[in-house]
Amino acid sequence: MSKKYAIDEQLDLLPMVKRKKAIAALPGLLNVQYNTFRIYCNLEIGDTGDIPAEKVALLEKFFGIEPGSLRNYQVTTPTLDELIKQETAA
Repeated sequence: MSKKYAIDEQLDLLPMVKRKKAIAALPGLLNVQYNTFRIYCNLEIGDTGDIPAEKVALLEKFFGIEPGSLRNYQVTTPTLDELIKQETAA
């Protein structure tokens, strides 16, 4: 299975000294325990667990990446117009 979020991949891009400091700093930044942070790192696509959106935004800001790019999956949902069209067709 694939990881739901590319947290470990982002950490792996850092030089070892920065990686160690990031791993030490991130639980505090996210206001979670270290074990919770590791659970976030190990979430698989299809798992029911998830990271709160605010914490994902903090991680993306921390790594200096575009919003939405930490996610390893696509979010699919119909648009409002598609929903309206479905309702009127029924």
